Amino acid sequence: MIRRRIREEGFTRRILPPVTVTNDDLDRVVAHDRPVIIEDMEPASKGAVSMPFGDAAETQFYYGNKFVCVFNKISTPEWTKDINELRTYRMDLRQVVTDNALKDVQTEEDGKFIGGINSLVGSVTGVGAGGIAQNWELVPQDAATGAMFGRADYSKVLNVLENNYLNNGIILMNRKTAKTFLTFNRTEIGGDLAQDLLKEGLSALKEATIFGVKHLFTIKRDQVPDGVIYLFAEPQFLGRFYTLP
Repeated sequence: MIRRRIREEGFTRRILPPVTVTNDDLDRVVAHDRPVIIEDMEPASKGAVSMPFGDAAETQFYYGNKFVCVFNKISTPEWTKDINELRTYRMDLRQVVTDNALKDVQTEEDGKFIGGINSLVGSVTGVGAGGIAQNWELVPQDAATGAMFGRADYSKVLNVLENNYLNNGIILMNRKTAKTFLTFNRTEIGGDLAQDLLKEGLSALKEATIFGVKHLFTIKRDQVPDGVIYLFAEPQFLGRFYTLP
């Protein structure tokens, strides 16, 4: 069999591990009949203060926010083939179609995931649906080199979440953007890794761990554009990804 293109497994499930739920986990709402799950969100905390003996602490009422997880269905066409026609193929046509269809489903899943993130963070100068600034533009210190970023620039990328009291969990970029790491010289990247990157390219980064942070590289440039880097905190600080059996 000669393949026409590369199909890649989805990155969404590697960022937000899915959790399969049953009917007992579902909640009901009065607005519609569709299944949902209502989750709790960590409440804000005013913090502690120092005070002299004899003083009483301030009384403050507290409550926790909730959010709704909704479900939707992703489907491929319903494939059909006469079993006798399958006899003329040397390859397992059913398996090939099934494998490609599964990757197409994951591509659609990735597109919805990235679309939701883009809506949440908004533009560089705006706040998006999240209500706070979550989109930043990085200007390379030495733009004359043509590289999208250098090591000093990339350290600023890693500081973005930590400046907001979150740990870096996973960083997502497309493979063209990731090739910027190939421009790092031995002084910037240190040791023999510079030589390995020259000889082996991105495959030298077998664990895809850079500066202690897991990285995902995707070929889906239509979903993750050139020069765009998505930063995700550790999974417990993200939303929920529920699947129905």
